[in-house]
Amino acid sequence: MRKVSESNETGNRLLFVGLAWVVSLLVTACVLPQAFGSWSETATMAAAAFLMLVFGPYLLVVGLCGGMVGDVGWGLVAMVPFVAAQVAFLWLLSGKTSLWRRLGRFGRPARCIAVAALAILSIVGVWSSLPCVETHKVAVGGDKIKGEPLRFVVISDLHSCYYGYRQRTILDAVSRERPDAVLLVGDIADDRLADNNAALLIGGLAKQFPCIYVSGNHEYWSERVDEIKAWIRSSGATVLEGDVRTVEIKGTMVDFCGIDDPTYILGAWFEQLKAVHEKSDPRHLRILLSHRPECA
Repeated sequence: MRKVSESNETGNRLLFVGLAWVVSLLVTACVLPQAFGSWSETATMAAAAFLMLVFGPYLLVVGLCGGMVGDVGWGLVAMVPFVAAQVAFLWLLSGKTSLWRRLGRFGRPARCIAVAALAILSIVGVWSSLPCVETHKVAVGGDKIKGEPLRFVVISDLHSCYYGYRQRTILDAVSRERPDAVLLVGDIADDRLADNNAALLIGGLAKQFPCIYVSGNHEYWSERVDEIKAWIRSSGATVLEGDVRTVEIKGTMVDFCGIDDPTYILGAWFEQLKAVHEKSDPRHLRILLSHRPECA
């Protein structure tokens, strides 16, 4: 079993965005002397220039390209102070009065509306960028189901994101469904983020339910697909690569047919698809696990 530490991605996100907005408030205090007191124009320009030249590029690289933040949504939220600093710097450099003073000509209601609009925009930006779990329930019948109804949970495209303390959001949601097996159909890990969250999830699931995994395109993009498959196996899950796993569940014989994502292996992918078709028993309930079933 691969030893992993609990991910602190959410803490990093909150720290990162919080730091961005603290610096933004400091710049606002400089740019809006009428509201926060009179500061010299030199200090204002220095603070704005610092944000542009030092903090801004960091936001661009980390916020938009991944790393600590991990997705574009959080990066865009964190970019707001940088954009504000740019506007403030250019405005002051042109020798014009502060934006707040100009807004003040329309009275206090205009200021309140502006502040409320910025606050709402920030809240919506943060909220919309949070990962969420979507659940879709599908009922499938057939004469190959011999005993009691079968219940499977299909999970994909989690991309090693954070879903609550030790991934409890998803683990609890799956537990409530009481599945006969959990089918992990690709992109459980990611090519940018560390495997910690994915490992916590699969480890937690495999302790409770039979788990079957096939790869997705992001596992291949990571160029660590063999390593990822190795720790998934060590977590207790079954990894299928053009293989068939036959099990009896509640009196029904089930063939789980798993194929890799076609990324980088298009020729081998066709061979895998052919192999699982030949290995599976048409008398059994056959379930194909594929990250892109439309290709099959």
